[in-house]
Amino acid sequence: AEEREIQRIVVEAYRTLGCRGWGRADLMVRARDRQPFLLEMNTSPGMTSHSLVPMSAKAAGMSYEQLCLHLLRDASLDSRRD
Repeated sequence: AEEREIQRIVVEAYRTLGCRGWGRADLMVRARDRQPFLLEMNTSPGMTSHSLVPMSAKAAGMSYEQLCLHLLRDASLDSRRD
């Protein structure tokens, strides 16, 4: 239930802020009642071996190389004129 609530908060914030592509959400969970709080949406997270995105991908069974290929496959260039 806690993980589902965190996912809900993150997806809602991502959509509300108009984020696109990949990113990372930073959260804090209050120890007293396990209430999650979104701290920030990071739309340009680190990609070093000790950064959270590659570590999360590894925990999900994805190698660094697979992660990079996945990000490149899903990448697009915006050519909007404001």
